[in-house]
This record gives sequence, C-alpha cells and structure tokens, in this order.
Amino acid sequence: MRRVKLHRMPTAISELYEPLIARDLAAVPAAVSHFRETGSSDDLFRAIARFTVLAFAPTEHGRSAMASILAIRELRDSLGNRFDDWLTEAAIYTSQSRLPWSEPPISDPPPVTDRRDTTADGIRDAIASRDRHRAERWLAGRINDADFAKDFFLVASENPGTDGSGIVLAVTAWKLAAEFGERERYPILRTAVWQWSSEGRSTKPTEGRTTRDPALVDRLRGRIVAARGEPESFRRLALLDAAQEVTELTGDGEVEERISFALEHSEDVKPESSGSEAGPQPPLPFRPYRLGRDYGERVIGAALAKRLSLRFPAIEVDLLAAALAWNLENGTSFEDWSFA
Repeated sequence: MRRVKLHRMPTAISELYEPLIARDLAAVPAAVSHFRETGSSDDLFRAIARFTVLAFAPTEHGRSAMASILAIRELRDSLGNRFDDWLTEAAIYTSQSRLPWSEPPISDPPPVTDRRDTTADGIRDAIASRDRHRAERWLAGRINDADFAKDFFLVASENPGTDGSGIVLAVTAWKLAAEFGERERYPILRTAVWQWSSEGRSTKPTEGRTTRDPALVDRLRGRIVAARGEPESFRRLALLDAAQEVTELTGDGEVEERISFALEHSEDVKPESSGSEAGPQPPLPFRPYRLGRDYGERVIGAALAKRLSLRFPAIEVDLLAAALAWNLENGTSFEDWSFA
C-alpha cells in the first residue's frame, strides 16, 4: 500500500508545505510567493487543496477549511487579483486546523476482500460502530460503480450530523474531487466517509418528502439575517444548499426532497421578525481575513449566495451578505477554538 510521504514530493511543493506542517503561519505568505515564482495560481490552488485533504480531520475547523478552499475556487472570477491572497489565507487556515499526524496519510484505496462491506447494510453498520476502516472499504469497493453517486449522497443524507456536516462535506468533497484526476478521487471522498464514521450513527432516511420551495429558502435566509450571521443559523441554509447541489450534480432529487421535508418541519426554521442591523455590503472582492475567525463563513456564504441568486432570482441575498459580514466583524471569534 503506497503512502504519501512529503519528502518524496517535488521540491517546490515540499517547500510550500514545510511551514504548513510546522504551523509557522508567519512564513506561509513567503512560501506562497516563492511557489508562485515557478507555479501558476491554478498550481497553487491544487497544492493547497491537496494539503487540505491530507491534513483533514473530522473537526469543525477541518471541514470548514475544505469548504473554504472550494468556495475560493468557485469565486475566483469575483476575487480578481486577490485570488492568491485568499489561497494564502486558506493555507493558513488549514495549517491552523491540522491535527498532529501519527503516520503519513494513506492515499490509495484499501483492498476489499469481503463484498459484504460494500453493501448498504455494510456501510450503515460501519458508521454505527464507528469502524472507519470498514467504511473506507465500502468507498473503495463502490467508488467506480455506475450508481455510486446516488448511494454516496444517500448515505450522506442518512448521516447529516447535528449541524448538517455529513452531507455538506460530502458535496464539498465531491466538487473538490472534480477539480482533480482519478488518482485523487479516493483520498478526497474519503474525508466524507471519515466524517460519517466519526459521529457513529446511521439512520434510515426520513419518509417525508417535499419539492423545492423558495419560501423555505427565504425563511432560512431570514433567520440568518435575524441572527446577524451567527454560525448555527447559517448551517441550516448550508445544509439545504448542499441538498440542492446533490440534485444538480446527480439529477436525482430524492436527497433534496428529504432534507427539505426535515427542515420544513423543524422548529429552527420558523420565521422571525427581527432583522440585522448590518448595512449594505460592497460587492466582491472583499478583503481576505483569517478564516478561522468565523469558520470561513463569510467566503463560503458568498459562494452559497451566488448559487442562490441563480436558483431563486427573487430572493434578496444582499442582506445575507451583510449579516455574514456583521458576524465576522462583531461576532464571536472561533480562531483559537479547537485548534490543536
């Protein structure tokens, strides 16, 4: 089984990774500049995204670091000549969120000797018992199947987590994997499997289903505005957005219909009358910042708002951006929370 070892990587990448591994945050901008002397912005994105996958741990900061690098990639045209600066902040965030490695991360799929591990019951049992290695064997055994996408996201919807992290990460990993070749697909999607098995529960999907409703989206957006961008309120909309992404990625609306039903009947989405005191926000690009402060919510929210404006042109997204900006400047900072 091949293991990724940083000292075997090309010199330019290993020099970029060195301060990230050491958490020498002050040295990261210089390392990025040095890398860009011979590599393009696209090369820089791929290098930092790979490190984010290698460094992944199923923590809130670990998940948000992955979502942030993807959001920055999706917003590239809007970020203009600050794209490299945003990638630098993504690298710093990943460095902060990285847990110490006990061994080099494994990038190749494990061998699958028992086909029972690749069944629906196999992955459910693996998650319920927190058997990460068995869950990884399910992924390895199913990843090349024609119906893999449907089952991958169905498992994610059965394991949304208390904050929707299971399905949000699944969509993040799927979209990030699309930026790379087949060789990187398994280690990137493995992050979602690791997340599911770390929470130790798997349930049959809810029986209720409902079609896409702009009113639900607007209520979730309104709660974020009312809560002035507080992360807990943002996670509900991020969950629904991820479910809608599944529909657009696979052409199958089952996951979205089930998640929509669950949110529709949740006490957390009742309308609120209060509103944010945040004022109008300037268009992108806004200045880069330390992403750990708000779990990358401001930039992740900008990418989410861009998708919402295409799906629901009548929904006002400017107040959403204003609420997220207010939270970044005035809300609780999470930059020092849960970093090892």
